[in-house]
Amino acid sequence: SCADPSEYTAPHKIFNESDLLHIKNLPDINGTLNQRDAELLLSYLTVPYMRLPLVLSFFATNDRIHTLRRSMQELLDGVLFEPGRHAAFGNNQAPLMVPAEDKKLLATPFGILFNELQRSPKALCASLLSLLKQGLECDSGTPYSTEVELILYVIRVALRVEHSISFLVQLADGAHASMERELRDVLILPEILAELRECLATVQGVLREEVRNMLEGWIAQCIKKFKDLASDPEADRYDMGEHISKASHLHSHLILIHRNMTPDEWDVRSASIVLSSTIFLANRWTWNQGDLPMEETEVYQCHQIQRRSLITFLNEAPTRDRMDILEAVVRVTTDSGGRVASRRDVLRHWESLAGPHNSGRFGRSENAPTVEEKEAELKAEAEQQEKDAIARRERKIKALELENQGRKQRRKQKKDDGGDEDSDDEGGAKKDKKRKRQL
Repeated sequence: SCADPSEYTAPHKIFNESDLLHIKNLPDINGTLNQRDAELLLSYLTVPYMRLPLVLSFFATNDRIHTLRRSMQELLDGVLFEPGRHAAFGNNQAPLMVPAEDKKLLATPFGILFNELQRSPKALCASLLSLLKQGLECDSGTPYSTEVELILYVIRVALRVEHSISFLVQLADGAHASMERELRDVLILPEILAELRECLATVQGVLREEVRNMLEGWIAQCIKKFKDLASDPEADRYDMGEHISKASHLHSHLILIHRNMTPDEWDVRSASIVLSSTIFLANRWTWNQGDLPMEETEVYQCHQIQRRSLITFLNEAPTRDRMDILEAVVRVTTDSGGRVASRRDVLRHWESLAGPHNSGRFGRSENAPTVEEKEAELKAEAEQQEKDAIARRERKIKALELENQGRKQRRKQKKDDGGDEDSDDEGGAKKDKKRKRQL
């Protein structure tokens, strides 16, 4: 286990905090920790039943979040997502001593993360939100920064914990799609449920706004670099593939952001993102190679969870919304544009295919605009752009004329007052005449 302190102190075995005192030089874990931080982190690992919020808060600081490289990511994943000791059915004995004399009593039926969330989620949720915000502050505006892997890892941690919180909230509300029976030893008190709801709303708000906007901006940069290389006949195909690979990684994170969307939360933007990212991966990504930064089953899980509600949303959406969504899928998949339509993009009519076996299948209808209609639309747009340019020039000329009139009035006022005419005003007038000729 990567959450076992003995994993980092070999050949020394660590069973409790006192064992750390006998180690002269504590490990720096691939040069990421100083002696003080190493002692603090390893001491947290010696208390499996309590370490989850402690370790998460340890990394959720400005000076330590940058230590989350590969080895430390594995450590944090072990702490958060390894279930720990399993409490067998019928084992209802509670510890009588602190610390517990029998370690087997420190067990949970569904894992330490679930236990922490249903018993005392406040500290964990605060640390999770802090970690997520610290990660987003590392964004330099480009997907080619050295901090991108760190940011994506923090996003994945937030997404996985958010998934667990969403499960517990749905379970408490009786709204889970496939769970109707109560879980053993899972009792969520009203005050705990209120804390979970607040945490879920806050984390989802950050993921669906700040994170989503950031990922879409990164994807646009990747595709632009890919298209620039694709237009160069001497470009290296490997370099082109690297940009598509990075875009695929980002699309997979976009999909997971929508894993817990409820049917009433779907909108045009969310639906177009999920469908565009899904089709992009289906066409551009080679599966079963182990190259995604997450398990591919997580992506398929999202497809399975959301397929029915997404199809229902598309079938019930207004025609214009359905056209916007499906045209966005075409543009993203074919690199013919961005997810958001530009003024030059033409909206075509899309309809659901008829027949009992065609649920979820859509095609362009016969009402799609002809080539002549598209050309007429482009011509009208070009004429409008020309009119706008002429209007802008006229506004600039008028502004210059008003400025020149004001300058003349100032010179006249100075002359009436017995002063000399301002040479700067004369020079400005000459410049204005030159600018008018240029316009």
